[in-house]
Amino acid sequence: MSAEREGRTEEPTGKQRKKFREEGQVAKSSEINTLAQYVAGLLVLSFFGPKLIDRLMGTAARSMTALAEHGVTSTPIGTLQELGLHVIMILLPIFIFLWVAVFATNVAQFGFIISWKALQPKAQKFNIFSNFKNQFMSTKSLVELAKSLTKITILTILIIKVTKGLTDVYPQLFYLSPQQSALFIWDVVMDIWWVFIFFMIALGFVDGWYQRHQLNEKMKMTPSQVKDEHKQAEGDPQIKRKIRSKQFSFIQELMKKNIEGADVVITNPTHFAVALSYKHGTMTVPKVVAKGVDHVALTLRRIARDKNIPIVENRRIARSLYYTTPIDGEIPEEFYRPVAEILAFVFQINRKQRRAS
Repeated sequence: MSAEREGRTEEPTGKQRKKFREEGQVAKSSEINTLAQYVAGLLVLSFFGPKLIDRLMGTAARSMTALAEHGVTSTPIGTLQELGLHVIMILLPIFIFLWVAVFATNVAQFGFIISWKALQPKAQKFNIFSNFKNQFMSTKSLVELAKSLTKITILTILIIKVTKGLTDVYPQLFYLSPQQSALFIWDVVMDIWWVFIFFMIALGFVDGWYQRHQLNEKMKMTPSQVKDEHKQAEGDPQIKRKIRSKQFSFIQELMKKNIEGADVVITNPTHFAVALSYKHGTMTVPKVVAKGVDHVALTLRRIARDKNIPIVENRRIARSLYYTTPIDGEIPEEFYRPVAEILAFVFQINRKQRRAS
């Protein structure tokens, strides 16, 4: 069933891609791995083919000589074991080179990962009926079967075309020396090998795109899954609003308490507000008792009006004190004179109001 039919219409998020990668589900094309084996094999045979053949033929000749020396009545098990061991040791570097080529190809396809989750035993893996259905009755298995049949058919046609013009030459091999026959067969094998490589390049390109497309379809998410993931990553919006509301209430209560001892509130006039306090005889320097921007600044102005605390507009002083002086901190020396003038003005107004009352 496609992703859209299941309601999974959203592209996978980074977290979803990471989850699949940790589980070992990556876009891997087996056709590209096969191409790597063919190319690696071609390199090995091109550079080391004659030497390998000489070593194999020398090993086989020595083994045949040893077998002849045993006679027909003996059991030459040791000689056969020695032959097998020598063949393995000769071919082992080739197998290692092929393995390295496939390993490097996998790393190039999806990077280097070690997925422990993929190695964990699962009960589903031991379910015979489920495995039979996945292997032989699933859409994926049918697609893989169709790919294999198509690949075999196309390769057969290509090989027939390559070797079709050589049918008249094959009977003449009996009249050639072994070396000449070997060279002829080697040329034919190389032609077929190159056909395999070019075909696998095209097939690997198509299969690589298909595997990435299939994995992307598998990773797609429903809108609700994307929404839930954002909630988990950023927090529930409702909870965040409640937290902000509580924080704002706490700040308001704190500002109400601090501003009660303020002598003046200096504003920007709208975005910044700084409340100052100076008690002659107990303080040597005015202190910032409350400050805020935007909503907090609005709250400070409202509280100041309710408490009959003078509000003075001075854009430069308000912004500078907000950024340079913490709450309960003394104002910097550079602001002594302008702040003193503001406080003198405020104290003068307060004295006039007291006399009038």
